[in-house]
Amino acid sequence: MNTNAETHEDQLVNELVEAVKTSICHQDAWVEPSGYPNAVSLAIIDNIYSLRARYGAAINVVNNFVKVSATQPGGVPRDSLSGLLDVINAHGGAEKAAESLFGNRSKSGGTGRLKSEVVHDVAHALRNTIIGGVSIDTAEQFREALETSPEAVKRAWLGVKGCGIASWNYMQMNLGIQTAKLDRHVDGFLSRVWKHSTPPHDPDTRVALLAKAATRLGTSTRVLDHNIWRHYVRKCDCSASQEL
Repeated sequence: MNTNAETHEDQLVNELVEAVKTSICHQDAWVEPSGYPNAVSLAIIDNIYSLRARYGAAINVVNNFVKVSATQPGGVPRDSLSGLLDVINAHGGAEKAAESLFGNRSKSGGTGRLKSEVVHDVAHALRNTIIGGVSIDTAEQFREALETSPEAVKRAWLGVKGCGIASWNYMQMNLGIQTAKLDRHVDGFLSRVWKHSTPPHDPDTRVALLAKAATRLGTSTRVLDHNIWRHYVRKCDCSASQEL
């Protein structure tokens, strides 16, 4: 018996699976995204500075932050939101830290805000999020809070001007949580795959379909998302792929 409820979703997943097999480098060449599973401060910095920017620029900011903050009392606050806030304040606040600490005065798209201000504000918002009587300060506490009170953590993140759903998903990926960022490269790939279908436009639904495709391919959502992104950003020249 043919079930229409099953057909459309399955069609979209089937199209995506086939497109990945033919247009993205073979899975043998895929890599696991490294992220920052034990460094919440670096995860935030990488996240905010990679939005609407070349990823190399974000890495430069992370490296600059590590180099400069290593000279501060207590060293690099890799896994401490309170430490990240302290070192920003030690540099005279978010505006001054843009240059002296991060070495980058770029602004968050559509907001006119320095990305250093967004980093400060989202760290502050998470730090002030109390879950079970405990405020979030480390990567592990972020993951624990996400398990018990996901909406509260998400609300704190999205409440910061300059932080949208893509950055929210990317933060989870950076901390080793299985989701997808759906940046412009990945989202563009999905749109091209489904250009002759009637695809969903809601990001959560698109992520859910990507997750089902990942399961069909025997991988994780995080790995599939990363390798689609990697294919386009690094201009993979795999002879087995047919560019979409």
